[in-house]
Amino acid sequence: MQEEIRALLAGAFSDAEIDLNLDGNRALIEIVSSHFDGMSRVQRQQAVYAVIADYIADGRAKNSTLPILAGTLLTDEPVLVRNAPHLHDVTTMIELLGTLGAQVVIDEKLNVEVCANNLTQLCAPYELVKTMRASFLVLGPLLAKHGRAQVSLPGGCAIGSRPVDQHLKGLEVLGAKVSVSDGYVYADAPDGLVGADVYMDLVTVGGTENLMMAACLASGTTRLQNAAREPEIVDLGNFLNTLGARVKGHGTSTIEIQGVAKLHGGEHRVMADRVEAGTYLIAAAATRGSIKLVDVEPDTLGAVLEKLQQAGASLTIGDNWIELDMQGKRPLAVDIETTPYPGFPTDMQAQFMALNAVAQGTSAIRENIFENRFMHVQEMNRLGADIELHGHSMAVVHGTDKLRAAPVMATDLRASSSLVIAALVAEGTTIIDRIYHIDRGYETIEEKLQQLGGSVQRAVMGLIIALNKGRIFKECLPLLAACDIAPDEDPDASRKLIFETRTGGHQIIVARSADVPTYVEYGVADIGITGKDTILEYGGAMGFYEMLDLGIGKCRMMTAGPVGVPEPSGVLRVATKFINITKDYYRQQGRQVSLIKLSGAMEIAPLLNLSDTIVDIVDTGNTLVANGLEARATICDISTRLIVNRASMKTKFDEVNALIGQLAIRTQGDQALLALSNKFDQLAFLNAEQLRVSHDELQAAKARVAPADLRALQQAAQRIASYHQHQIEQSWSYVDDLGNRLGQKITPLERVGVYVPGGKASYPSSVLMTLIPAKVAGVGELIVTVPTPQGERNDLVLAALAEAGADQVFTVGGAQAIGALAYGTDMVPKVDKIVGPGNAYVAEAKRQVFGHVGIDVIAGPSEVLVIADGSTDPQWAALDLFSQAEHDAAAQSILLSPDSEYIDAVAAAMMQLLPKMQRREIIAASLQQRGALIKTADMDEAIKLANRIAPEHLELLVADPEPMVDRLTHAGAIFCGAYTAETFGDYVAGPSHVLPTFGTARFASPLGVYDFVKRSSVIHMSAEGAAQLADIAVPLATGEGLQAHAMAAAARAGNSWSDDSAAS
Repeated sequence: MQEEIRALLAGAFSDAEIDLNLDGNRALIEIVSSHFDGMSRVQRQQAVYAVIADYIADGRAKNSTLPILAGTLLTDEPVLVRNAPHLHDVTTMIELLGTLGAQVVIDEKLNVEVCANNLTQLCAPYELVKTMRASFLVLGPLLAKHGRAQVSLPGGCAIGSRPVDQHLKGLEVLGAKVSVSDGYVYADAPDGLVGADVYMDLVTVGGTENLMMAACLASGTTRLQNAAREPEIVDLGNFLNTLGARVKGHGTSTIEIQGVAKLHGGEHRVMADRVEAGTYLIAAAATRGSIKLVDVEPDTLGAVLEKLQQAGASLTIGDNWIELDMQGKRPLAVDIETTPYPGFPTDMQAQFMALNAVAQGTSAIRENIFENRFMHVQEMNRLGADIELHGHSMAVVHGTDKLRAAPVMATDLRASSSLVIAALVAEGTTIIDRIYHIDRGYETIEEKLQQLGGSVQRAVMGLIIALNKGRIFKECLPLLAACDIAPDEDPDASRKLIFETRTGGHQIIVARSADVPTYVEYGVADIGITGKDTILEYGGAMGFYEMLDLGIGKCRMMTAGPVGVPEPSGVLRVATKFINITKDYYRQQGRQVSLIKLSGAMEIAPLLNLSDTIVDIVDTGNTLVANGLEARATICDISTRLIVNRASMKTKFDEVNALIGQLAIRTQGDQALLALSNKFDQLAFLNAEQLRVSHDELQAAKARVAPADLRALQQAAQRIASYHQHQIEQSWSYVDDLGNRLGQKITPLERVGVYVPGGKASYPSSVLMTLIPAKVAGVGELIVTVPTPQGERNDLVLAALAEAGADQVFTVGGAQAIGALAYGTDMVPKVDKIVGPGNAYVAEAKRQVFGHVGIDVIAGPSEVLVIADGSTDPQWAALDLFSQAEHDAAAQSILLSPDSEYIDAVAAAMMQLLPKMQRREIIAASLQQRGALIKTADMDEAIKLANRIAPEHLELLVADPEPMVDRLTHAGAIFCGAYTAETFGDYVAGPSHVLPTFGTARFASPLGVYDFVKRSSVIHMSAEGAAQLADIAVPLATGEGLQAHAMAAAARAGNSWSDDSAAS
């Protein structure tokens, strides 16, 4: 039975240590090597019944996905690319396709559908292409399909120059006119490309891909000589043939393409990632362990597998799987020389260097592809490796018995993975910084290494925010403080340039305006706040997104010259400090200029005949007038913008999006709500009032609901209201023996905001469970926000809102909804408290506004813990575990039982039921990551474990549950007996299903009436009481050094106060 469910459940749990950590996205990777043995051979103790995954499935190839996505531009018909990897570079390529005007749809499995039938531009901008050189691959498809293209020269990892001359030379042979100017390639072929023989002077993968795609629509036959033979070239050729191309010989040094008039749509599944597969094989070999990889293509790894065998690995290879076993032996040193495929790949050189660093013997590694691909050597030596560099192309590695942990920094994509391998071997904890390089090429590397037993996690870090000195800094600090990001000391009284924050673990960097984009570009800062002029002037690779206009410091970038003096007709002399902006502006105007760079006081340049005109920022224009100048043309409007590092947008998605939502609402109010809702929910509303759902719309939705569904809603609402009536607290008071009246006043909150998930994932039950307790408590007004993706308003949710008594409803979601409720806008009232479930960055937004308003809980993924004595139908237990797992892949489902036969029966029931489940893939993913069947010694141990876990839902599937309830101290809700499925609590039992998660049941309670009231103490002193209690209060106040306190009490007693009287 264990073998049958090996692929279903994963994780090791023991009575000694149960780790239920739910780490989010982080900026660093932290690796503890002592827990890694190359595979998941975790020692299982007697009290444990957990099945450990002994394999990992390989991901899809980034290096194949990128050219295939570029190739979708060759046809007007939809193209479906299946199983694209969720990587930063793939996201960049998808963004580039969208920028060109292609329609891109991505589903939850990362299937990408592209329709390029209505492109809006044929220019691939430098801010995208310079961040990833594969973006340059759109050149060939754009040119072949549309007869012209403008593409920025490429960027990517800093591993050496990778010229595109072979691309351009080949396109010229095919009849294109190609020129390079101002960092852009301009290619024209108005009459189309013509097939020809193209000989490439050197083997180039990118050049082969670009020319192969371009030749598909060329007239006649094209033969590419000395072509690259990589498996990714084969995959691209197969993809193009799927679209109707006629490509032959891909995978050989001569590729023949017979041009066709047009290509049609189609779909293609991306090949497995041979580099990722090789990385995990090398990791297992370096750690003297074992591993089994499935869903791989062994034929693409020939050179790597041969070197692993030379290193002492035992390999067993199937059609789509590879098994490696080092049998606990130290690897042997192996010489490596990188060459084009089928030779040893340059993308595996760094990883094998990590293996050689701990191997027996000395090895030589020669890099023949790139001249600067040894930047990781210095970092590896910091870990205790003994590596010597001989020029740019040779490294000699002396194997050492062990490495030692140290902080290291990733320098490029593949070097990053080599540091991870080295860290797995090193003694102690290693922290690897700048892991955004890893995220460019490895999908959730930490999770896959955890599957193999590695102790790897993304380390906790807050946001790093770079701000301009001066006006922007002063005006932005209050905005950030409102989002709970405030420096821990007064910046005006300090000369520091880096400030920690009082809460949240963030940092604020004070920088020169011109440096802010640089800090964000290179990942030193996650977020930058600076002027639009600085962003436009910045000459870097634009490795950031411009996310938000904060509306601060509004002004204009203008040209100006002497009053009444016309500009000369010849070369125009322009004084400015904005060289790039000015150059671009006049180039667009077709005007020849001579630029004179000044740092300030531009206005005097025309007066001294240094220039004919100036380009500068203009606020009121008074300075121009005072110096005899007049404004002539506006170049652009300027205001303060928020920019985000591209990698941080992925690795710190929740924190970044929550902050953007809060700042948007604080600075732009309803207009931000409208813009963000239109963007994220794909709406087309023209004014914010359209986001309001009227009372009539709620009633109309209620009328559209099927009678049976409406009855179920109403019956559930009645039961929930009835239960919560028992929670109502009354004000009370009593009179003590001194005649003082003392009491407690219960007051409902005036206004509460309720966040309701919307769209297809909406839950009308959550509407009832959050609004009805508030209504029973007597809350004055209930303000509800509910997102409506694609404008989809769920009638059942709206009917539930009507039934529960919502006062105002707005179709707004995400962090911006939380900001609107917390701070208020002209349309959305400010509330006193926010409750309701949401996704991760809704939860982060609630955390950020806490203190400005109250919140219920920061909810985590759903959890269920089942304690079973074997008396309940195993299928019932299996379904209860599934009912949590089907929520999402992060849900946690655990069963504890001392009966091993019963556990086997539950496992069998799960295997039988899983194929019948509509959400079986989500259930399987959840159980693989966070599911377990655990055998305990007895029921006492099960209770101890339950109290330690403090689950959200705790089911007692036992014959006599009542005696156990008193012993259970930490649980959100306790479901007693075989007939009490947790499902009843979700919908109709009566108590709210909004429960504490993530272990917070140790100190938190379910949502209830008591969450929507305040308790005020009431004190009414009598004269006698004041006189007698003053004798107690006066010395206590005096002892604390609070004179006025003492005098106030003494006065009520009719006594004068003095130090002596207090002392007596």
